[in-house]
Amino acid sequence: MAPEKAILLELVRWETHVPPLIADEPEKVVLDHFGPYDIFVRIMWKRMGTPTTEAQSGTEEEFHRAHEIWQKHRTLPVLFYFCQKSFPPPRTAEELEHLGKVSAFCNERSTKGRVAE
Repeated sequence: MAPEKAILLELVRWETHVPPLIADEPEKVVLDHFGPYDIFVRIMWKRMGTPTTEAQSGTEEEFHRAHEIWQKHRTLPVLFYFCQKSFPPPRTAEELEHLGKVSAFCNERSTKGRVAE
C-alpha cells in the first residue's frame, strides 16, 4: 500500500488464507490461521454466520477475541462497519433470522463504541 513507509495492508479472508483442514469445528481452523495482526476490521452485511461452540457465529467469536486483545493492551484498533448496500427482502425464515442477528449485533456494538456504515 505504501512501500516507502513500510506499510502493508493485506485483506485476509478465510476463503483465500485458510487451508482446507479437517477439524471438530471449522471456525477453529480459521481462528488458528489468523493473527497476530495490527488492526481488526470487520464489515458485516446481512448474515451473522455459522454458530461456534464459543459464540453465535464465527464473526462474533473473532470480534470477541480482537476485543479482548484491545481490552488488555489498548493497542489493537477494532473497527466495525455495517454495509448498507441494498439487497432483496429475506425470502426464508433463516435469512430473516440472520438479518435480525446482524441488527442486534450492530446495536450491541453501538453501546460499546462507535460503529460506522
